[in-house]
Amino acid sequence: MFTLNDQRSRTASLRTAVLGGLLLFTAFASDARAQQAGISSPGQLMGSNLGQVTRFDNAFNPAISFAVDFVLDYVDFDGGSQDGLDTNARRAELLLADWIDPNAFSWITIAYEGEEIVLDEAAIEYVGLPGNHSLRAGRFFLDFGKQMQNHIEELRTTERPLVLRDYLGEELAADGLQWDYWTPTGDASLVRWSVGAFGDLSGGGHGHGEEEGHEPELEVADRKEVSDIGFTGRLTALTEVGRNGTLQGGVSARYLSDFALHQETSDVEVEGLSNVIYGLDLTYGWLGDEGMRTWTVGGELLFFDGELSAELNDNGTPGDTTDDSLDVFDDSVVGSYAYVDHRWNRFNSAGLQYSTIQEPEPGKPRVTEYDAYYTRQLSEFLRLRFGLTFADFEESEDSVRFAIQLTGFIGPHGHAVNW
Repeated sequence: MFTLNDQRSRTASLRTAVLGGLLLFTAFASDARAQQAGISSPGQLMGSNLGQVTRFDNAFNPAISFAVDFVLDYVDFDGGSQDGLDTNARRAELLLADWIDPNAFSWITIAYEGEEIVLDEAAIEYVGLPGNHSLRAGRFFLDFGKQMQNHIEELRTTERPLVLRDYLGEELAADGLQWDYWTPTGDASLVRWSVGAFGDLSGGGHGHGEEEGHEPELEVADRKEVSDIGFTGRLTALTEVGRNGTLQGGVSARYLSDFALHQETSDVEVEGLSNVIYGLDLTYGWLGDEGMRTWTVGGELLFFDGELSAELNDNGTPGDTTDDSLDVFDDSVVGSYAYVDHRWNRFNSAGLQYSTIQEPEPGKPRVTEYDAYYTRQLSEFLRLRFGLTFADFEESEDSVRFAIQLTGFIGPHGHAVNW
């Protein structure tokens, strides 16, 4: 956790530091146009600076890095139906990033996960607009709350909190445009907002084909009317609290304006659906005078409203799908998570996390997860984590999971992180 106090000895005021170099993607750049500002948001990890060429060079020389995330876990279910050990090289990621113009920065992230090669991000950020405005275009992670901008290997925990991965997806990158603006308010506070327009915000959350061919899959048309574009928005502010603290609060929204649910085995579909997710987040971070010890406490509350899922209504005749249909679940559900994290030196940290949701399906059954984790930073480029997760399902088997996560980095690895 890095707070407004991280570089207090190098800056007399937050206003001077911000006006001197804050860009929304400062985790990427190390030249004079994107120097690290004397602030960052509580509860976020800091990425390494990435090297890049200048506009006077005649060779393209982007920063290149590679990350590998490996997980070994054992899961024990109450009924014993799926107990067992699993090893999973769940993610290998290649990142290229560079200034491509004095006013534009670009990055590309290619990942191998789920036995597929995917283009996670491919975006350009233009900062040549007047004032503190910037424009981002391409494919990039959703600006929602405090964690959805992060890749899975950058999280505090082995998995994303239950409410986020169920309502929004494990990772949510979308193709579109985003307009950002930030401003200092006094000497100790910052305010930022963003507005985004996207063609597809479906993500990979609940009801997106967990059981292939059985669960209705969410589909979005390639081309659509302007009124059917999906939108996101975020407003957040952070301020110093006392000598060593930083407090941040924010509100976020994701509106999916037009999508369909399709059931593959019966080949039935329902169209013209929409839903919206609202989020409230609050995070407090404390940094010791020596710059090593930290305490971070935070949480998010999500409201999910609209057409949330669908169930197959078959005609009861085996092999005959003529009269099959989908019953849409149109309602509202709520979920949240909260955590406390303590780092007592540069190598060791641990934390507890609680997350609970109403599942977006008829009956709104509740699921709750309890996480405990310990992280050992073996070096700047190698991290070891142990995690223990208890899952309490209202309508299915409870489970206990023990996981060992090993994450390695080759080269100066870091991603643009909005706060």
